[in-house]
Amino acid sequence: MNGRRKLVLIDANGLVYRAFFALPYFTTSKGRPTNAVYGFTNMLLKILDEEQPGHVAAAFDKAAPTFRHTQFKEYKATRQRMPDDLRPQIQTTKEILEALGIPIFEVDGYEADDVLGTMARAAAAEGFDVLIVTGDLDVLQLIDTNIKVMVTSRGITETTVYDREKFQSRFGFDPARLPDYKGLKGDTTDNIPGVPGIGDKTAGQLIQEFGTVEDLLQHLDRVPPKFQDPLRARSEQILQSKHLATIVTDAPVHWEWEKLRRTPPDRERLQALFAELEFKSLLERVGVADIQPEGQYRRAAAAAELASAARGAEEIGLYLARGEGHPLTARLTGIAVCAVPGRASYLPIADDRVPEALRPLVEGPAVKVSGDVKGDLLILRRGGLQPRGFDVDVAIASYLMNPGRRTHTVGTAAWEYLGWRLRMDEEPEAQQGLGLNRDEVAEACEAADVLRRLRPVLVDRMRDKQMEEAGVAVDVPYLRALAEEMDRRLAELTAEIYRLAGSEFNISSPKQLGFVLFEKLQLPPVKKTKTGYSTDAEVLEYLAPHHQIVANIVAHRELTKLKTTYVDVLPALVNARTGRVHTTFNQTVAATGRVITTDP
Repeated sequence: MNGRRKLVLIDANGLVYRAFFALPYFTTSKGRPTNAVYGFTNMLLKILDEEQPGHVAAAFDKAAPTFRHTQFKEYKATRQRMPDDLRPQIQTTKEILEALGIPIFEVDGYEADDVLGTMARAAAAEGFDVLIVTGDLDVLQLIDTNIKVMVTSRGITETTVYDREKFQSRFGFDPARLPDYKGLKGDTTDNIPGVPGIGDKTAGQLIQEFGTVEDLLQHLDRVPPKFQDPLRARSEQILQSKHLATIVTDAPVHWEWEKLRRTPPDRERLQALFAELEFKSLLERVGVADIQPEGQYRRAAAAAELASAARGAEEIGLYLARGEGHPLTARLTGIAVCAVPGRASYLPIADDRVPEALRPLVEGPAVKVSGDVKGDLLILRRGGLQPRGFDVDVAIASYLMNPGRRTHTVGTAAWEYLGWRLRMDEEPEAQQGLGLNRDEVAEACEAADVLRRLRPVLVDRMRDKQMEEAGVAVDVPYLRALAEEMDRRLAELTAEIYRLAGSEFNISSPKQLGFVLFEKLQLPPVKKTKTGYSTDAEVLEYLAPHHQIVANIVAHRELTKLKTTYVDVLPALVNARTGRVHTTFNQTVAATGRVITTDP
C-alpha cells in the first residue's frame, strides 16, 4: 500500500465461528474439537504471509450483553446458542493469537465490530492503511479512503477485498449508508426488523435517491404511494434499526500503536500448542517442527537383496509405491521393506511387476503392516501372488480409534502415535499414493520404517478400546441443571409464541399450528399435505425470517427434541455400579455392515 504503515485487524470472533461451520468436524486423538481453530489459524497465517502487515490486532465479542441488547431486547434473539464444541475453541484461538504475538481486544458492552471500527478509524487518521478481515458484511460500512475490508466467502477458503469502488459497484450507494439500508430492509441475522414489503432492491433504490433514512422520512411525498404508509407507520423503528446496524467508532478501547507492531512468535509456546492440537502441517508452516532423525535407508540393487533384508523377520513394514488410479490399474513403481526399526530398503520397479524373488516374502507367514491393505492385496494378486500375513491396516486402525480425525494416512498415524513427522505425508499426491516425486528411496523407506514401528503401538491401543466395558461418563448433575434451564427456556418460548399468536394452542399439533400460521396470521403457505398445511422443518425454516413466531417455534422444537431425546433420558441410563452409561455394540444387525448400538 504505497509504502505506508499497514494495519490488519482481525474479526477473530466471526472468523472462528465461520470456520466451525465451514470445515468438517474433527478432533484430536483425545477427542478435543479443533476444526474451528484449525480453519482460523490457517486463514490467519495465510493473511499474514500475503499482506505482510507491520501492525496487527484481533477483536472478540464479550460474553456480556451489549448496549444494543439493552436498547432492543430482541437483538440477535433468533440466533442459536453457541455450539458446545465451538465454545472451548474460542479460548484455544486466543492462546494461539497470544503465542503469535497478536494483541487481543474486547470491551464490555460492545461487539468486536465496534472495537474494529474504533481502531480502524483511528488508524486511518494516523496515516495507516487498514485492512479489516471478517466474515460479516456489516463491517463494509467502515470502508473509507484508507480502509478496506476483506470478506470471507465459501466458508473460509475464498475472500473478496472491498474498497469504496467495489462496494458501490455491488450496492449502488456509499458504504457509510449501509446502516440506512439495513434500517429499511432489516437484518434477519441480527433480528433487526425491517419494513414489510421493502427488500434489497427497493431499499437500495431509496437509499440511492435519498441518501439517509432521515432525509427519506422527511420527504415521504416523493416516495411511491404504496410505501408511504408503511414507512410513516414504522418511522421510529427505522431509525432504531439504523442505530442498531451502525458500528460504533468511539468505543472505549485503549491501545498503543507500538504494541500493535508485529513481533516474532513465541516459538516454544506455539510448538507446544500445535503439537497438543496435532496440527502437524501448521508446525511445519511456521517453522517450529522438530527435525526427524534419518534412519539407515538404502536402495536395494536387486530383488534378492530386498528379500534377504527381510528373511527370518516376524514383522515387516511393507510399503508399495504406486502411480495414479485404482489399485487394479495403478502402476507399481517400487517396494520398500523394513524388518528392523530404523533400517529399511527400497527396490524401484520399472516393469510394473513384483519380482519372482519376492514371492517368498509376500506369501510367507511373516506379519505385514500396510497403510492400505486392500489396495496392496489387489496389486499383489493381479501379479499372480497369494499374499499372506497382512494383519494390520494402519488407516483402518487409525479410524477405529479416532473417527473424528480429518484424514487417516500413514503420516497422520505416525504423528499421532509416534510423534513422527513423515515427510511423504506433506505432499498431497504422496498422501494419495500417486507416486514419489522427491527422494524416493528415503521417502519409501521411511514409510516402511514407520509402518513397522506403528504395529505394536496400534495393537496395544486397540486392545485398550474395551468400549462396552468402559462405558461413557455422564455428568448427571450437569444434565439435571441443564434440564431445568431448558424447562425455563421452553416456558419463555411458549409464552412468547402464545403472545404472538394471540391465543394458546397445542404447539406440537401440526393441524393447530397450521391454522395459527396460515389462517390466523396469514403467512404464505409453502406446501400442503393430504391433511392440510405442512408445518415440517423445511417449511418452518423457510418462514422463520418472515415472522418471529416461526423462529420461536423452530427453537421450541429443537429444544424439546434435545431435552426429551438426551437430557432427560441419559441420567436414567447410568449404571448404578459404575456410574457410566454402557451400550451394546452390534456388528451383525445393519444390512450395510455398520456397527450400531442398542440400549441406548
